[in-house]
Amino acid sequence: MLKNGDISIGSLSTGSESMKCSMDSGHSMDNGETQCLLEREETAGLQNDKAWNKDGMSITITTIYVVGFVAGSGMIALPKVIFASGWYGIISLPVLVLTGYFTALTLSKCWMIIHKKYPEYRQQVRHPYVVIGYVTFGKNGERVMHVLCIVMYFAVSLVTFLLICDNVRLITVQWFDVSFCSWVPIVALILFPIVLLKTPVETQFCAVVSFSTSLVMFSLLMTQIIRDGRTVDDNLRKEQPVMTFSSLTIAWATIGFSTSGHACYPLYQNCMRQPAKFNYSLTIAFLGILVLLCSPVYSSYYFLGGAVYTPDSDNLLLVLSDGPIKSIAGIGLAVHFMMSYIFTLNPLCQQIEELAGIPKRFSWQLVVIRSSILAGHVFLAESVPQFGPLLSLVSACLWIPSAFIAPSVFFLCLKHLMNKRNYVTDSTALHLLVIVLAVILVCCCTYSSLVELITAQSTFTVPCYVNSTAAHI
Repeated sequence: MLKNGDISIGSLSTGSESMKCSMDSGHSMDNGETQCLLEREETAGLQNDKAWNKDGMSITITTIYVVGFVAGSGMIALPKVIFASGWYGIISLPVLVLTGYFTALTLSKCWMIIHKKYPEYRQQVRHPYVVIGYVTFGKNGERVMHVLCIVMYFAVSLVTFLLICDNVRLITVQWFDVSFCSWVPIVALILFPIVLLKTPVETQFCAVVSFSTSLVMFSLLMTQIIRDGRTVDDNLRKEQPVMTFSSLTIAWATIGFSTSGHACYPLYQNCMRQPAKFNYSLTIAFLGILVLLCSPVYSSYYFLGGAVYTPDSDNLLLVLSDGPIKSIAGIGLAVHFMMSYIFTLNPLCQQIEELAGIPKRFSWQLVVIRSSILAGHVFLAESVPQFGPLLSLVSACLWIPSAFIAPSVFFLCLKHLMNKRNYVTDSTALHLLVIVLAVILVCCCTYSSLVELITAQSTFTVPCYVNSTAAHI
């Protein structure tokens, strides 16, 4: 791994011109320096990239991280919202998945541009997404990305924590008469040891477990959907919902939340053995995500039809028939959410630790920071046991912008900083189109989420510490 004092990869072979490029620490370059940088990218290539992080993650492990983080919740949350949105939702699912793949590749290119121009960022960086904001827009960009990422990570990890507690309650209700409020501190104690793991390199077993449970869930769900389809009434199967603007935008928000993890991708890329090969991991991962998400959704639409639509819950497991398959799938879902919680909590902890000046090694300060965040989630889970409508709002206001808007904005601005005289490329129009459509998507989803949040008066119940029985009804 390179240290801060190292000049650049391949500096011995590319000579004084390469040294000149790597020593340029400004945020703008003339045409000669731009051409020098491009030549270095071509001549140094991927083989010299091996020296960046010899102890980092392989392409396979990184692929497992992406699939394990993204796929899972969408398999049980998407069938109902896609059915409610009709054919528009069915078409939107692969379109948004592929758009997410495009913006993920774009974000990967942004990090590689920074890697090659600023050698100091080739070492372990706790918050690469914030670094991209800093390099692109200076201190203001850094502040905005710090706030955005902290709020987003905290909100998403809180939602995941609530989903864990709710799924554990649903799985164990036939054996234990334990309320949701009682499960909250129990789940926190189970998660505490894993929360102390510092980096993606240390949590590789969580990625493997999350990936494995996603595959098991996929197999079990597909089996049960086909089996239940044989007993569904034909009239119910053929039932078609009345699509509304609200149902379509809620479907878009759910798809966006279920198919994107862009805020964590630069962190995974930075921890790779060869960061330049992150695009290989993304390609394999998104092909898998496309299959894992589209298959249950389309199978539910075809085999179950109107039976998949239940007004009480978005969870596909509650629609399927009871039995061993459903129970095992429920356990797999709970384990998957536990691992996903670590994936979203870890970047939050690393960012706060960086701001607080906590050493990167294991220390008592690290334990205090991470324990405090977990305790905050416990308190909020006990205070707001019902969190459904806020999931769509979090997705619309935070998750979708970070996945579909920010990558293209960063990429275009970085290209402009590299070469102010000619930064319009063949892909510029495509990036601008993605930005415009994503802004429209965010506005529509935010509006629908706010309307649902305001009108759903029975959504929020009393806190657990006021009335534990009525808190999660």
